[in-house]
Amino acid sequence: MPVIHTPTKAVAATVAAMWKVGRILVPLGIAALVTGLGLLVFFGVVATLP
Repeated sequence: MPVIHTPTKAVAATVAAMWKVGRILVPLGIAALVTGLGLLVFFGVVATLP
């Protein structure tokens, strides 16, 4: 009786795809967060100038 490996392969493919997407989105998210905070700080400093 053959063993069906399809669900295991599907899970492995899904995990691999999520790792690939995460490797792209995590650095972009960090860059966007740092940029947004930098802009907030910049405009906060500019707004307090006379």
